[in-house]
Amino acid sequence: MSSFTRLTVLTSVLILIFAVCSIKETAAQELRTYNLGECALESGEMIEECVIGYRTVGELNAGGTNAVLLPTWGFGTSEEKLASENYVGPDGWVDPDHHFVIVVDAFGNGVSSSPSNSRTQPGEAFPQLTIRDMVRAQHRLLTEELELNGLHGVVGISLGGMQAFEWATTYPDFVARAVPVVATPRLSANDLLIIDLFKHLLLGAVVEGCGSECENLARETTQTFFRVMLRTPEHWDRTLSRDDVPGFLNQVRDQAQNLPDTYDALTQVRASSMMDVSEPFDGSLDRAANAVQAEMLIVVNDPDLLVTPEPSRRFAELAGARLLETNSDCGHQAFLNACAGEEITAAIRDFLW
Repeated sequence: MSSFTRLTVLTSVLILIFAVCSIKETAAQELRTYNLGECALESGEMIEECVIGYRTVGELNAGGTNAVLLPTWGFGTSEEKLASENYVGPDGWVDPDHHFVIVVDAFGNGVSSSPSNSRTQPGEAFPQLTIRDMVRAQHRLLTEELELNGLHGVVGISLGGMQAFEWATTYPDFVARAVPVVATPRLSANDLLIIDLFKHLLLGAVVEGCGSECENLARETTQTFFRVMLRTPEHWDRTLSRDDVPGFLNQVRDQAQNLPDTYDALTQVRASSMMDVSEPFDGSLDRAANAVQAEMLIVVNDPDLLVTPEPSRRFAELAGARLLETNSDCGHQAFLNACAGEEITAAIRDFLW
């Protein structure tokens, strides 16, 4: 997933270059938007003219018990998720012949309310939000617009996986199954260091008076750092020769022009930087895990340089959740079919069905 070329994560954050899956063009709805009015945030601020985008695939059954929510990864959109991931389809994580699939655009992705599309709060005027704020808005979408009484499951990668953790702890009686993939319930010290570096790289692109040369350099540096961190040293040594490196770096830097709006990126990175499901439970991860009612399948890849697996392992232990640990040198992109994707897909399909 190339989350910065219109994705995640992480940072989730966090973007990736995914394998293309086959979905019937007629199966997925066009983008829909739901006007939430105003969205109160944990910071005490408010998103004015608050809008959330989403697409659906499949049909809700008579009992309303087959809805599965797929939150977008960092900087990704619902359109990209349906077109670019091996998520939805007969051989994907969810099958629209069995599930009513809702792919929701997270705040700050340029589709739902974001600094780049806000009429009244553009750019740096856009308020600070959290992953929990994203999930609360999604809950309003599901209950007010789609009139759902619960979810069969919520599944997400990286930033999307952080949203899955939040769903399980913020709305424990609404979610039957939750699957966070290469995500975290609470940032580790290393995660905080990585995200802080991302923030400062991005801030270099919006310094007043910086000029286009400075801005381009900041975006190229951000793109390069992100792409390198998505995989592991073992992967790069295995797939690149020393002579390949200059050409690879030039290709990566050329992609910097495709990065999302810088303030959009900062919004999602800052939201990720505050990820902590224990915060409403007086900082107790144990209490947060005990609040979970959903069955959980937590997927981690041991050599992940972007998101430290240990907090997820600990949460799985505390919540009595099922833990799938892979060991792929693809790092944060272990879910790709060329990596550990087949194993992860099989586990998720079995868990959700």
